[in-house]
Amino acid sequence: MGWSDVRSGPGFMPVELTPEQCTELGEWTKLVHDGWRVGIDIAVRRLLSAANARTDMADRLVDSVIVWENLFGTSQGEPTLRISAAIAWLLGEGASGREELQGVLKKLYAYRSRIVHGGQPDQKSLGDNANLALKYARDSLRVLLKDRSDVLILPDGAARSVRLISGG
Repeated sequence: MGWSDVRSGPGFMPVELTPEQCTELGEWTKLVHDGWRVGIDIAVRRLLSAANARTDMADRLVDSVIVWENLFGTSQGEPTLRISAAIAWLLGEGASGREELQGVLKKLYAYRSRIVHGGQPDQKSLGDNANLALKYARDSLRVLLKDRSDVLILPDGAARSVRLISGG
């Protein structure tokens, strides 16, 4: 027997999957299995945490941006530019789409930094920002696993971001 606070964990309701959903789940399970790298362990754990366990929106936002940092960050250089540009190249369509997406990502990164460094979040936009950051974390990992294994196999976030930013 164990105890946990039901307010801090997700409430799971059993759902019966259709045959098509079972097939899709199997395909994604294979992609995750085949694409798994030790270097993305933090990204995967934080994504799962943000999506399933975090009830506090500030924690969801922080975990989601940690996914970005694990996938595309480095301790060198300017992290906001590097990470936002890499994700924009990965997910954006066309030059104007990438530019617009990078602007959104930079604002989310700044919003997260304000929270992490002791600033108070705007409660009206916190939930939307947290869910948007989670969407970009999820979409980035999904595209890397499905379409860009050439990027995913690189040794770290620095190499992955350079590959994407340089158009590779």
